[in-house]
Amino acid sequence: MMKRYFHPAKDFDSALWLSQILQGYGIKTGAEFWRQNMPQSMGCIYWQYNDCWPVTSWSSVDYYGRWKALHYLARRFYAPVLVSGLEDTTNQSVAIHVTNDLLKSSRSRLTWEVTDPKGTSLAKGTEMLELAAQTSRRVKQLDLRELAGKYGTSNLLVWLKVEVRDQPVSENLVPLVYPKELALADPHLKPAIRKTKDGFRVTLTAGSPALWAWLTLKDVDATYSDNFTHVRPGSPVEMVVKPSRSMTDAEFANALEIHSRFDTYNPSR
Repeated sequence: MMKRYFHPAKDFDSALWLSQILQGYGIKTGAEFWRQNMPQSMGCIYWQYNDCWPVTSWSSVDYYGRWKALHYLARRFYAPVLVSGLEDTTNQSVAIHVTNDLLKSSRSRLTWEVTDPKGTSLAKGTEMLELAAQTSRRVKQLDLRELAGKYGTSNLLVWLKVEVRDQPVSENLVPLVYPKELALADPHLKPAIRKTKDGFRVTLTAGSPALWAWLTLKDVDATYSDNFTHVRPGSPVEMVVKPSRSMTDAEFANALEIHSRFDTYNPSR
């Protein structure tokens, strides 16, 4: 299944990380589809949450309480207000759905943008929505045939965002092809590090879109406010890292490792 969706991993460590991303990607696809189809489906639960011993498994939280990729993604695809997309590769279109699981209606702003793999904007739009309580509906159908004909489907990334009271409550990315078919380049991720009261705030910037970007600390356990997130040029992403032990600024900077899907395979092959 990894070969179906992703390029072969360049080494064993990359295979382990890709297996987590694949798991999150697969369950995200199912959960979003079920949420799009309210009231035929009124929810879903995935197996499994945690483990009672150290083991290779399909849990989203390991024995030590550390979050795997799926757990970070689940927080997003289970957001009370969710924007998601359903791609149609035959008609080269994306149906945008907004789901509201809240017990009250919500007025929101939908923003969509199509970019190429370098992050260059090709088309975009914004509209206001009135979301009824506990409903899900298709709010827009994006016809991408002209852009696909001009740039190719592997060169199109559809970015979605819903804001309530000017605050982002859900963001998403919808490609028209499998992740391995996207013509992505090295995103040149760069961190800006600032020490906080009980950890470090890392702000990631990218020269081109970075998919499933995640942080690790070499030889140091830590908790992360977010991980396995997409980073776009001009849209920095902040993550708060709380190491399991006290670290100086220099120690943290030396231990910090930044990854994205681009780092898991050899692009020359």
